[in-house]
Amino acid sequence: MGHSNIVKVKHDARRRCTLAIAFAVLSTLGLIVMAELWMSTTAPLISLVSNAALIVGLVLAAVRAWLMSNRGGHTERSAATDRLIALGVGAFVMWAMTFSAVLAIGTWFWPILLVYAVLTSGVLFALLVRNWKAPSLGGALAAHRPLGTRTP
Repeated sequence: MGHSNIVKVKHDARRRCTLAIAFAVLSTLGLIVMAELWMSTTAPLISLVSNAALIVGLVLAAVRAWLMSNRGGHTERSAATDRLIALGVGAFVMWAMTFSAVLAIGTWFWPILLVYAVLTSGVLFALLVRNWKAPSLGGALAAHRPLGTRTP
């Protein structure tokens, strides 16, 4: 990978890190501000756990992006780790946030919680996938291929 590509990868990773930190702070504030609404859902424990998982996921996305900005690209192991994080943490948080917002159906505030859940978990998933799909330091990586495909 050329020098200008490494600089671009580092710059993009720093931008993802900054966005993840900003959204982690906003999600923490959102949890504090909307704590009473989340506690009014049918299963408040699921709501609080899903919000905590969202915040932890955003911090994890920030740390992974920061590490990539220092490294300048992916290795096979780091790409595989980011894939696991994106598909595991990202999918869980998207499901948990949406599920806990749906548990508030019937209250006046459920559309607010649903929009908040979809937007914040969508941002987390997008950041995690962008970390996973970032360019490698060398050639093509097996972790960038679709799941289930094998190397020839």
